[in-house]
Amino acid sequence: MSYQVSRLDVADGVAEFTLLRGEKRNPLVPELTADLYRMLHEMETREDIASLIVYGGPGAFCAGGNMAQLKEGFATAAEARRHMREVNGWSERIHRLPIPVIMAVDGAAFGGGFSLALTGDFIFATPRASFSAVFGRIGLVPDLGAMYYLPRMVGLQNAKDMVYTARKVEAEEAKAMGLVHSIHAPDDLMPAARRFARRFVHGSRTAFDVAKGCLNESLHIDFRAVQEMEISGQPICLKSDYHRAAVGRFLAKEPATFDWDRLVAEDKS
Repeated sequence: MSYQVSRLDVADGVAEFTLLRGEKRNPLVPELTADLYRMLHEMETREDIASLIVYGGPGAFCAGGNMAQLKEGFATAAEARRHMREVNGWSERIHRLPIPVIMAVDGAAFGGGFSLALTGDFIFATPRASFSAVFGRIGLVPDLGAMYYLPRMVGLQNAKDMVYTARKVEAEEAKAMGLVHSIHAPDDLMPAARRFARRFVHGSRTAFDVAKGCLNESLHIDFRAVQEMEISGQPICLKSDYHRAAVGRFLAKEPATFDWDRLVAEDKS
């Protein structure tokens, strides 16, 4: 499957989706939107992929929308609405992927690029990463799901701060407010993301899928609804080959395949 402004590499169960227009800060042009949909089709249909890293390249991530298109504008509100529906589709699909998703940010994640970063499960950043809901500077509101994801990650007051002010938030502040998972030197960003992503290869894709579904919904539905999701999801995990093999290993007093602490120690050795 061909890509226009990005590249997809898969090795040892880890997929890396790399944006290739870093010199232009990877704008959300139609070609990138098309590439995102191609990538998502592979992530949703391939069983050999356990985790995904989205990387903007050295010194970059994604600086947002196509300003030339915004300058040209839309003939009618209806046309603009059709455009927004088209470009919004990939956001929810990344958010709902049945595998852990790591966003590797080494530069500006602004506007639509900020929204892209928010769709992941974890954001790894470097000290030169920065984040901005920059929409307010040009009289727009955040889109691509940003106003859903952001308050759930940083709390309502921090989300209002970022949206109302449209200011730039540097990596350390982003980590302090819960937006960034961890900060790494630029040369170690992708190695750290790969080490993290590889550990999920040893886990159960079925369990990650069920857990993500429950957790994604848990902040806007009540306890009973979440409990019903658990009750429905757990039998799927109980009948999985992974679960049966893991129980067999436990009863045979063999080490667990998925032991995060052990996997971290092995990475450090």
